[in-house]
Amino acid sequence: MKNTKTILLIVLSLITANAAFAQSRIGGKVIEIIDGKTAIVEMQNGSRLTAELQYIEVPESGQPFSEIAKQHLGALVLNQIIEFRARGFRPTVTVGQIFRKGIDISQQMIRDGAAWYAVPQKSGQDAAESETYQSQEAQAKSEKLGIWSIENLKPSWQIRAEAEETQRQQEKIARKAAEDMALVAEIQQQQKPAVKRQMSSETQMLTTSAANIKMPANMKLVGGLMVGYDPAAKVGLIATPMMKMEVADGSGKQAVVIQIVYLYYDGNESKGRQSNYLVFVDSESRDFKFLKYNELIVTADNQKIVIGKARRTARTDEFGVKEGLEYEIKKNIFAKIANAANLEIKVGTYSRKLDGAVQLLLNNVLQSSL
Repeated sequence: MKNTKTILLIVLSLITANAAFAQSRIGGKVIEIIDGKTAIVEMQNGSRLTAELQYIEVPESGQPFSEIAKQHLGALVLNQIIEFRARGFRPTVTVGQIFRKGIDISQQMIRDGAAWYAVPQKSGQDAAESETYQSQEAQAKSEKLGIWSIENLKPSWQIRAEAEETQRQQEKIARKAAEDMALVAEIQQQQKPAVKRQMSSETQMLTTSAANIKMPANMKLVGGLMVGYDPAAKVGLIATPMMKMEVADGSGKQAVVIQIVYLYYDGNESKGRQSNYLVFVDSESRDFKFLKYNELIVTADNQKIVIGKARRTARTDEFGVKEGLEYEIKKNIFAKIANAANLEIKVGTYSRKLDGAVQLLLNNVLQSSL
C-alpha cells in the first residue's frame, strides 16, 4: 500500500509539473533560425532552448519554398525579443508558440503562405484559435501566396508519410528477398537427393541444371515471384515464395511449407524450350506424416485432378522427421489449376482450401511461364 501511495504521488507531481510547463511563458531573444519552424531562443538568464512552432508545417528540405520559409521566419523574429509559450517538449526540442509584439508567429507564417496549418497537430488547440488559423490559411490559399502558388504541392506530413511507407515497402521487399534466397538454397539442397529418385529424364536434367543456376547474382522479384536465369547454362527458374500453411485431417493439423516452381531449359535447339512445373511440400513433425499416403489431389472449381504420388525424401534427427515431397504437373493441368476460382488441395490424408493470395501467385507463375 505504501508503494502504491508513493507511485500515486509521483504521478500527481508529474501531472502538475506538465500542466505548469504547458502554461509557462518565457521571454527571450531569437539568435538563430534552424528551419522554417524552428529557432534558438536565448533567455534572459543566458540559457538557450530550441523552440519549435506548434500547429504549423513548412516544406521539407528539398521541397519548393523550404529555404524561403526559413528566411521568412528569420525576417519575422531573428534578433527580436519574443515571448515563447511552451506547450510540450521532445528530447531536444520545446514545442509551443512564439509571439512578437502580441502577434502569433505561427499564424503569421500561415497567413503569408510560408506554412501549412498542421491539421494532424491541432488536437487540444482552442476551438476559436483553430478557426482563426483555418481562416488565415484559406485567405493565403485564395490569394495563392507562397506554398499555395504551386499547384498540388504536397504538405510535409504527407511527404514524410510517403517516405515512411516507401521504407516499409523496401524493408518488406528485403525480407521477401531473403526468404526467396532461402527458397533457392532449399531447392538447391534438395536437388542432389532428388536426382537419385525415380523421375523423368527431362525433369532430372532440369532439376540438376537448376541446382547450378547462379541465382544470388541475378535474382529479382517480379509480381511477388522469385525469377532467376543462368545465361551460361540457359536454365531459368520462376518460383513462388515459401508458403507456410496448415493442412488438416481427422487426427489434427500439420504445418507444411509449399512452393511452386517452373523450371525451363533453352539449350536444346532441336527440341526448343524444355520445361516443367514442380510442386514441393516440406513438413517437420515428431513422426512420419506422408510415408504411407502422399498422393496429391487438387480440386479446381469442383473438378478433382489427381496429380499422383510424390517423389519423397526424408531424414530424421534428434528433433523428429523432415519430409520432402515433389510432384510434377503438366502444363495443361497447371493451367486449369492456376485459372480456377476455387482451389482445394489434398496431400495424403491432409487437405485445405487455398486463399485468393495463393491463387494469384499460381496465376502469376502461369502467366510468367507462357
